[in-house]
Amino acid sequence: MIAMKSIANLKDPTAYGYACVTALTTVAALVFSLIAVFLTPIHLFAAVGLWSLSIVMLPPALSPRYDLFSPWSFIILSVLVGLTLRGFYISFAYPNPAIIERLFLRGEKPGFFLKPALILLTGLIALTTAYLWNPFKKLRTALPNNPIQKQRLYTLIFAILAISLVSTTLYIILTGGLESRFISAKRTPIPGLELSGKNYQSYGSLRFFSSLAIFAHLLVLGDLLKSKSLGRFWKIPLALILFLLACSLPFYASVRSTIATYVFLSAAVFYYSSKKLPIFKFALAGIILIIAVYVMTLLRAERDDSSALSKFSPGSQAFNSLILNRNQIELAKTAHIINAIPDQLPYQYGKTIAIWALAPIPRSLWRDKPLIQPGPIIGNQIYQQKRAGVPPSLIAELCWNFALPGVLIGSLLLGAMLRFLHQSFAPQRTNGDPNPAQIFFYVVAPMLFGFQAIGSNLGYALFWLVMNTIIALVILKLITPRTTTTT
Repeated sequence: MIAMKSIANLKDPTAYGYACVTALTTVAALVFSLIAVFLTPIHLFAAVGLWSLSIVMLPPALSPRYDLFSPWSFIILSVLVGLTLRGFYISFAYPNPAIIERLFLRGEKPGFFLKPALILLTGLIALTTAYLWNPFKKLRTALPNNPIQKQRLYTLIFAILAISLVSTTLYIILTGGLESRFISAKRTPIPGLELSGKNYQSYGSLRFFSSLAIFAHLLVLGDLLKSKSLGRFWKIPLALILFLLACSLPFYASVRSTIATYVFLSAAVFYYSSKKLPIFKFALAGIILIIAVYVMTLLRAERDDSSALSKFSPGSQAFNSLILNRNQIELAKTAHIINAIPDQLPYQYGKTIAIWALAPIPRSLWRDKPLIQPGPIIGNQIYQQKRAGVPPSLIAELCWNFALPGVLIGSLLLGAMLRFLHQSFAPQRTNGDPNPAQIFFYVVAPMLFGFQAIGSNLGYALFWLVMNTIIALVILKLITPRTTTTT
């Protein structure tokens, strides 16, 4: 049945393009699999990366009208970066064998990664199967549909601007100030994972209030992109100021993924608000993102802004900074984690997921609050890191908690949940402008859930799905009038 629908969908040029990409990726995966078996075993990484991409490309290839900013698109993005592109880097020892050995292989031969590769591919098949199956297709929830009152909207926006500005300033003052050697440096060293007590402060409340600026930015952007929007001469600078303010703390604290997230959020608002795909603006945003991430990488490594910026060289180095790390889902990290279970990493039985219920409690009120994120544990135990954590990613975390059955069941549940979130909350187009409230809610709450769940930590993804849903609903309540009139 799915195959018949796919053939019918080939009349759509977009669906035809996705189908061609999927077919070519599958052929390439077969070729590299044969090379890995009979010639060069290290090409296992390229083969697994290609198989992974061909698996997760099935939903767009089989969908009549695929939504570019669906939660599944960010599953594809994580797989593309973490498994496919990184797989080629490892297979061809690019940019040099020493870096690949230090970051990924760590003295292990290709055979060490074979069993984890099969586990990883099984999890991705289960994830994709549940998404295509869509067991919750009969369930629906009500979308936000009330108009936004302009006076309330901009009163709230300027209040958020003030709150975010004060919070960002306080965070910078409390964590070292604007000294050059601290700009874009890691703020929270991990001394043996002993994070309790007064010597460790993450200032989570300040980071939270600072992050509200991105919500205000998206609201201004949504209002600005309406076809009959007035006051563009001051709304454009306001949207830009709010975006820069939202990015200032992540840049200062060297949280590269947050800035990338903010770029995706803004691009999604453009996508759902515009009648045509703004290709030029998307390309410009991508270039800015790559440059920003690369500059942050240099600053993090050099600990001195003038020294680092003097080494700035866009091009392949900027792209390498996105690939040569242990973020996102990847085979090498998954293999090292699975191999460490249960001797180095005892089974957690859901602890790494459930413990995020404690995240809202400030450490200033609970000095002995346990470690919430599992990344520092993996960074310390597997990679002997003292300053930065390594996110486990979906397959490794499920195996760490529930062994192989957990990989299968957890992946099925996540795939079904991703499909439910998209079918329930994706903005609906009408004859006029799309509803800004629907766009805002979808973009800030469900859209990136898959990206966080597959590439980082499932508990983290669930926590922020709930938190962002609550924040979005509160904001919409404040800017939505009780009547159906607007000003």
